[in-house]
Amino acid sequence: MLFPVTYERKRDRATKVGFIDAQGNQVVPPKYDYIGNFSEDRCAVEVYLDISEEHDRLRGFIDSSGREVVPLRPSYFHTDFSEGLAQLEDPESGKVGFIDSWGRFVIPPQFECEYEGEVCKGFSEGLAAVAFADGMGYIDRQGREVFGQRFDDAGRFNNGLAVVQPLGSAAEDGYFIDKSGQRLMTVPCVIPYRSPGFQNGLCQVRIATGESEWRFKTGFINTSGELAFDNVFNVAGDFNEGVCVADRRWEINSQNVWKKGVIDTQGKWIIKPIFDDIGSFNHGLSTFSLNGKYGLINIEGEIVFGPWYHHIQDFSRHMNRSFGVKCSELVALTPAFPVKPRKLSDARMYIDRCGSIVCPTEKRVNEFEK
Repeated sequence: MLFPVTYERKRDRATKVGFIDAQGNQVVPPKYDYIGNFSEDRCAVEVYLDISEEHDRLRGFIDSSGREVVPLRPSYFHTDFSEGLAQLEDPESGKVGFIDSWGRFVIPPQFECEYEGEVCKGFSEGLAAVAFADGMGYIDRQGREVFGQRFDDAGRFNNGLAVVQPLGSAAEDGYFIDKSGQRLMTVPCVIPYRSPGFQNGLCQVRIATGESEWRFKTGFINTSGELAFDNVFNVAGDFNEGVCVADRRWEINSQNVWKKGVIDTQGKWIIKPIFDDIGSFNHGLSTFSLNGKYGLINIEGEIVFGPWYHHIQDFSRHMNRSFGVKCSELVALTPAFPVKPRKLSDARMYIDRCGSIVCPTEKRVNEFEK
């Protein structure tokens, strides 16, 4: 896997993006104006053109060696790769189709870029939601529409179920369908239509509590539509790697204070809720913050190092996490931000999974000057 770095030229503050490897060595020189996320050994890259043109940029994809495996071409819209396919616009027709990992259209351009601001979430479990002129619908890998329903928004299938929002519904009015288009009946709850759906067999929902202070709290249902456990939380994340970050209210000095911990799929605390924040776990490692400083913690609740930094991004940040796509690859580096950088070039660096600095930024700035 490669990691993006931004180079800034001092004389005019122009910036370009290149890539380093896990040892901090430059693999791709600074030549791109924008980069996406790595997903299935592919990462979208862009080069900007004359902004007065309709298609003001070239888009393509590189692999983890830095090669442009999908050549740069004019395109207004693309998605990341999922199950070997990515959506890409054909600039001649203005429609989008699906390309394979080498840039060949395997599902011809025939879909809209978006419907009412909603776009394709990519293939998951053999199906993908795409935009038609009259709503979102689902297709299979041959490009054939399945069960012929339209929605205001449609999510990815996970554990055989996907969250959809019916046409003309309220913003929070979502429900689950299976792969035949049938609705899943659940306990009384609110399912946000932007929910990533089921992860590790559980999905976050909002449950009415009747309490005046907190009208709704966060609970979890299973794929049968039933509550997975009785515990509810003010705020909770989604399950990933069998765990979920959740909060608990403590009374400290006569004030209510919310702290974060980690629960398992039974709703039991496996990391006590004593932290200000905990990020997403990537192969058993996550960021945490305590008293305004960030460090790293493992899934057993042991502090790996810190808290020392002003901020540390999750190790999964440079992979595709959008629309409910969870990272499964081991990520070696993540950006960290010192509390008091000596100068602008020290404001961001890469650290490894032990907290050691792998690539400081100052040498990269000078390289762009050349």
